[in-house]
Amino acid sequence: MENLNGMLQHMIHMNAAVPQDQTLYKSRFEELSQKFNETEAKKNAADKKIQSMRERRGAMEQFIRNLRGQNTRVTEFSENLWCALLDYATAYADGRLVFRFKNGSEIDG
Repeated sequence: MENLNGMLQHMIHMNAAVPQDQTLYKSRFEELSQKFNETEAKKNAADKKIQSMRERRGAMEQFIRNLRGQNTRVTEFSENLWCALLDYATAYADGRLVFRFKNGSEIDG
């Protein structure tokens, strides 16, 4: 993006300093602008993916901490553990339930 931006700035400067065919200038400028916009969109998509991965990592680390915090084998329902580990549950009209845990895993039952 920095290279493309530098090229655009150079084109603008040269257009202001040196007489040029404006049709050719506009065509080149639009081409570079489009490449810049495409590159910026890819960067933004990558940034969103990185942020999502960081959030998932944090949730998984918390999930593991909660599991490790159990001193004994879980033999009965624990509301605290349930709330700490479960992200959400979905109930379907056919009676099926899907439990999604904070680590991303699902149990369909």
